[in-house]
Amino acid sequence: MLRNLGPSAERPDRARLRYEVGSTKMGPAVSAALGGLGTDVSAEVSSVSFQYGSEVVIDLATLRPDWVRTERIVSAEGKDGQRKQQIERHTYEFDWATATTD
Repeated sequence: MLRNLGPSAERPDRARLRYEVGSTKMGPAVSAALGGLGTDVSAEVSSVSFQYGSEVVIDLATLRPDWVRTERIVSAEGKDGQRKQQIERHTYEFDWATATTD
């Protein structure tokens, strides 16, 4: 889902946008994907969830981003109730004043 969060707090002349997608599944496709690990994952895992989001502040006149932040979260819950999570975050900043087209 794409949401317009309104003007950026740091730069009111910029728009802040957020995109999020996620799912919670333990179906045949997930079992097959995890099955490559060499064990019967469905016997040990009760659920797997994937979440991805990104946030960007853009110049509305040029659509150039000032910065972009991304986040990916993969969670798994075992049938024993244990939960494991992997989180990956990145931030990218852009300086268009010094950018070259070479």
